[in-house]
Amino acid sequence: MFRLDAFVVTIDCELGLHQLEKHIEARKQAAVADVLMLTKTDLATPKQVTNLKEKLITINASATQHKISHGKIDPDFIIDVGLFDPSGKHAEPQRWLRAPLKPTSMLKNQHDEITSFTITLPSPINWRDLKPVILKLCQKHGEGLLRLKGIIHAEDQPAPLAIHAVHFTPYPPTLLTGWDEDEPISRVVLIGKDLDEAAIRKMLTQF
Repeated sequence: MFRLDAFVVTIDCELGLHQLEKHIEARKQAAVADVLMLTKTDLATPKQVTNLKEKLITINASATQHKISHGKIDPDFIIDVGLFDPSGKHAEPQRWLRAPLKPTSMLKNQHDEITSFTITLPSPINWRDLKPVILKLCQKHGEGLLRLKGIIHAEDQPAPLAIHAVHFTPYPPTLLTGWDEDEPISRVVLIGKDLDEAAIRKMLTQF
């Protein structure tokens, strides 16, 4: 009866930078967001807004950002922006995946680093081989794994798969029937705190 469409996070343009610097929970919320809504733009200075937008890019370059004044925003920016088209006719995984172009991080101190990075998987690949690796990854790195999402082009599946995991829990994949890419590249986006990128990259490219 319900499905998760996207993570939408609001952030105060007047106090946002201070909150991000002081609170790890604020950085976690910004890091996992699909959509970042910048509030109080009518009260903040242009410099405050610009500095916040730049800082948010270092935390989560793949999230869309929208400035809000007096609580007004186009509903299309925050509703039906996830994996599935609202009509149910087709999926839009590239929009949902929003893979960062390069690794990003925000370093508060060496114990509070939240990073996001994308791993391209080798081809060909089979889901029966990858599935236990994803489970092992979650078991080993789950404490710091804020979010994992990916698109998998598996030879043993009739269509691409959308995969998703949070902390220690990988969720059932979604078969993207009727959708394909010109270049079928399997990739996984990971967002987390103190993740061992080298170890994770080795796990996912061992095939």
